[in-house]
Amino acid sequence: LCMFTTSCGTDNTEPVEEKVTNEYTDNRMMLGMYHITPVVDSVKNQIQFEDAVEGDMFNVFLMSRVEIPNETEFDYYCTKIYEEGKRFFIFDSTYLWNGSAGNTGYKDIYVRMHDMKETLRSKIYYDAFLGYYVDEPLLLGVPLSELREASKAFMTTFPDKRFMVVFSAPGISTEYEMGAGKDRLTREGGEYITDIGFDIYGQFGDYYLDLWDTMTEMFAGQKKNYWAVPMV
Repeated sequence: LCMFTTSCGTDNTEPVEEKVTNEYTDNRMMLGMYHITPVVDSVKNQIQFEDAVEGDMFNVFLMSRVEIPNETEFDYYCTKIYEEGKRFFIFDSTYLWNGSAGNTGYKDIYVRMHDMKETLRSKIYYDAFLGYYVDEPLLLGVPLSELREASKAFMTTFPDKRFMVVFSAPGISTEYEMGAGKDRLTREGGEYITDIGFDIYGQFGDYYLDLWDTMTEMFAGQKKNYWAVPMV
């Protein structure tokens, strides 16, 4: 997964510095995002992960607690990312809502967030922890109200971190069929989401430009980070 951004033209009178939306606090730009599960019986996956962490192409990673359930192994890979001066999002929506109970949020979500913070703050790699990542929750049937509450709980507990959600196209735009009983993103529903994006399949054409406009106009005036994520 890689970040893709667009820019607008300016007049020829004065050079205008472009706004960079995805930055580290020390002004290093996030060049890309990478997701591969290193803990599998695959030497190829192990090598790909090591090369990505040690290389120059990616400096943001998705680390899944579902795919790496062993805490010792999870700590090992997060520490490697930290030692290379890079960062990561944690990817584990099962911690936010209960899939077996209709994707309803946990009643003790604030307690769960507090416990998560206490655990992560004890780790050497805490400063490399960029925030939480959720993938296409509305398409999967998570109610928008539950997504809003989860993002609010996270940002209340981790005000210096980020909450990123990549949506399906129907989750953002009414131009596409969403499916009965499923919610779409709204300005209110995305209030606490800091990073909003969608996946790209194929070339970035008019279809995605319209989707980009819908997404960014929905949150006009709010400080958000926007992502278009090529699937490769």
